[in-house]
Parts: sequence; C-alpha cells; structure tokens
Amino acid sequence: MRRIPALLITLAVIVALVVVTRTRPDDEVPVFADVQQPWMPSVSQRPAPTNWFCPGVPAEGEGRGGEVVIANTTAGVLRGRYSVLAEDGEQVSERIIIEPGARLDIDVDETADSAYASVVVELDHGGGIVEQRAVDPDGDSLAGCSTTASAQWYLADGFTEDDSVNELVLSNPYDTDAVVNLGIVTDEGARTPGEYQGFPVRARSVAVIDVADLGAQSEPIVAASVTASRGRVVLGRAQQFAGRERGGFTMTLAAPAMSDQWWFTIGERTEGVIEEYRLFNPTESDLEVAAAVLGVPPSGAFSGLATIDVPAGEVTAFAAGEVEGLPEGQHAFVFSTVEQPGIIVERVLTRTGSRGRATSVSLGGLARPDGFVANNWYLGTSPLEETTDAITIYNTANSEAMVEVRTLGPGGFAIVRGLDRIRVPPGGVVSTDFIQERALGRTLLVSATTPVFVERQIPRDGPLGGTSTAWAIPLDA
Repeated sequence: MRRIPALLITLAVIVALVVVTRTRPDDEVPVFADVQQPWMPSVSQRPAPTNWFCPGVPAEGEGRGGEVVIANTTAGVLRGRYSVLAEDGEQVSERIIIEPGARLDIDVDETADSAYASVVVELDHGGGIVEQRAVDPDGDSLAGCSTTASAQWYLADGFTEDDSVNELVLSNPYDTDAVVNLGIVTDEGARTPGEYQGFPVRARSVAVIDVADLGAQSEPIVAASVTASRGRVVLGRAQQFAGRERGGFTMTLAAPAMSDQWWFTIGERTEGVIEEYRLFNPTESDLEVAAAVLGVPPSGAFSGLATIDVPAGEVTAFAAGEVEGLPEGQHAFVFSTVEQPGIIVERVLTRTGSRGRATSVSLGGLARPDGFVANNWYLGTSPLEETTDAITIYNTANSEAMVEVRTLGPGGFAIVRGLDRIRVPPGGVVSTDFIQERALGRTLLVSATTPVFVERQIPRDGPLGGTSTAWAIPLDA
C-alpha cells in the first residue's frame, strides 16, 4: 500500500446533472426511462425498476469475445430480462432470476454473430450491478454499463496512427429506429461527414462505424460527438492500437453529457509510464480549464496547478509532466472549468513493460448533480489473480478516511481480512493490493467513512500484459 499526503488546496464540486427515476420494463416490449441529464453509472437501492445499457463487446473473430456480469447485491431475489443486440438486430431476449448475493455471467459472443454486440439489462428493482468485459487477443478491457440511453454522446480521445483502428459502436435499445448525426474533430479541425448526417440506427440493433472511413486516417487525435435527432442511443468505442506510441485493445463507454469537473484517481510519474489527457470542448466558446494535482503537497517550484486553454470545437492534449515540478510517484487529478455546460476529459495511460506497451483509456469520474460524492463503491467483478494496486482511492474530505473492502456472498457482504482497515489521509491517494483469496474473482463493496473516488485496475490477458483501468460503480444513496 502506498500513501501520499493531501494537496493543500480546496476544490468545489460543481456538477449540473439531474437523474430521475426509471420506468418498469414491459414483459415483452422494452420500455425505458426518460432520463434527462445523466450522472456516471451508479447503483440504486430504490425499489423502482432500473435499466443498464452496455457499450458493446466483440462478438466474432478468433480470440475475440466478451461477457456481461450481473450481480445481485440485495437480500432478495432479483428478476428481470437481458437482451443481446447485434448488427442484424436482437439475437436473444431472456428472463433472468438471480438469487441474493449471486452473480450471472452472460457469454455474449456465444449468442451473437456480429463484429460487436451489446447487452441491455432490465431489472425489476435496484440493487443490481452490471458491467462488461471485452476480450481481444491484444488484451481484455473492462467497462461499466450506462444507466441511461441518451440523445447526445461525446468522446475526447481517438487514435488512428500507425494503422490503429478506432471504431464507434452505436446501440439502439428501442423498438423504433433512431437517427443520429456524427461529428469528429482532428488536429485539422471539425468535420461532419455527409454520409453520417441523418444516419439511421435500426431498432434493437447495433451499428459500427470505422473512424478511418471518415477520412480520419493517421490521426493522433480524433474526438467524436453523436447527436440523435430522433430517439436515444448508447455509444461505445473500440480501439485496437498498433505502432510504437500505444499498444493493446480498449473498449469504453462514451460520455452522455459534458461536465465542469472531471476526477481521476490513477496517476503516476515514473519511468515507463506515459500519462496524458485529452480535453474536448464541443461548445462554441473558448474555455480555460484548471488542472489540479491531488495527493501531493505543493513545495518549491511545484504548485500543483496548471491552466489549459481549450479553443471552441477543438481538442487539447495535456501531459501530466507539463505540471512544473511534478514529483515522482503517485497522484490524482481534477480538471475544472467555471464555464457551462463544461467539457469532456479522458485519460490515456500507457505503461511500457518487458512485453511492450499497453494503453488504457478512461473517462473521468463525476460527482452527482447536487455535489454528492459516494462513500460506497461496487466492483461487479474483481481481478482473478493477485494484483498490485488493484484499487486506488482518493479521499475528497479534510479528515482521514477509514476504508474497508467486503466480498459478496449468499449471506450478504462480509469483511475481507487484510482489507478492513485501509487509511487514506485527508485529500490523499492510496492504492492497495489484492492478494487475499476472498477478494479475487468476486463482487466487492468498497466502503469509506468519507466521500471518496475509487478506480480499479485489472490485469489484462494478451501478449502485452499491463492492466485495464475502470471506475468502480458508486452507490447512489
């Protein structure tokens, strides 16, 4: 376990999002919530029905595939339905019953014959956790599933240099066709490809768009935005990296809204690690963004602060090493702007090991609309093997946080010995290893005495090794 003292600055949480209750799905016809302004994926314990929309996994090709995990964190039986959507339409729609403390694993590529397939999960009440794992010969990638479909989606990162492949995976979970408009931004400016204006996404299906087909080949930056003029959709991004700058495979969920603040708990300045950020400003006004290093006290030439100008409609690349005097070791970051509706920020983390470079791309974490940051975070699935720095916790409070990890079983959550007294200093960052058998391959709950952000790392199979980073899922309570 590594500990870093607090950054001696105060940061206000300003988020302008609203989440509303979802509607119960019909026995035969999917009927989803009318969510107006989304938060990051979160777990609700409310009795109302909840829906989850996964960004998609590979469903064909040697060594490619994926699974979706549904865990029941409640003391009662969880009922619902899952549907698998592919390019040819809906492939499977089945009722599910999950006992208390149990978990259901869905092998997606066994049910769909498509480049990519996505899963929609409709549950009769809260307390379920849904996330996906995409499998590729270049490594696995873990991602949360969205708790809302949206008419708007954003991605700040995209990369097509050295024959890297960047694909957009659009899912329409509804019974009527959606119509979307696609825009991309490169170093040369914004583009709106004509063939993807008024582009139809058929009901209950998936559409896959190769960004290189839009003329964005050999580009170090390709941001994207999708706006639905009819209906709502879900957007995922698959990236297959080649060449010397990046390596491996990632599959991530896009952002359904801009925000004025994005948090990242995993950051490290050390040999072999390249930590970069992509800041996408989809608005018509220039933005000034403050980047603050967290978990490291200011000293000497190091203030922990940097200012980034992001012109209207453009993407700005920012490297953690640009913060003057940033010391070696672990840190967290928060990016903030006072302008509304905000910005999109993604982290690109590339680690070079003995087997090559492995890259993981992640959106930042968010506070809830009212500024709430969760004390409790779920992991739908934990690493199958012993893992260094399996979770990284940032303590947002001015008091010490006591953190414990619990594992889910038929009798509920039970303490994992050795992970029951994790101390995180005020404003500090702590990473902890998972070496306990009861913490491996399980559904876990990370509980803190103060509001915290929790990211995780899971070892990825494949020739490059490395880890896949993903957010734990906050409890919306």
